[in-house]
Amino acid sequence: MSAMSKVTGMTTMLALDHVGVRYGAVPALNDVSLRIERGDFVALIGANGSGKTTLLQALHGLLNHTGTRTVARQATAQVMVFQRPFMLRL
Repeated sequence: MSAMSKVTGMTTMLALDHVGVRYGAVPALNDVSLRIERGDFVALIGANGSGKTTLLQALHGLLNHTGTRTVARQATAQVMVFQRPFMLRL
C-alpha cells in the first residue's frame, strides 16, 4: 500500500477520497471519503475499535493507505495530539 497526497489551493483544507487501511488481513478502513472545509468544526465519535484513531492517522499522513489524501497549501502545518503522551514519558 502506498499513500498518495496532493496539495491544492482550494477551500477544502483536508480530504480523503476512497481511503482504505488494513492491518494485515484485517480491514480497519474501507472506502472512506471525508472533506474538511475551512472553518469546519469536526467531532469524531464512535465505539472502541471503530477506526477513529486509524482515520485520524490516515488524515494526518501517518499511515500507509490506499486512495488519495489531499492537503490544501494553507493546511500543511498540522497538529495531532495523541491520547497518551508517548514522547514525554520518563
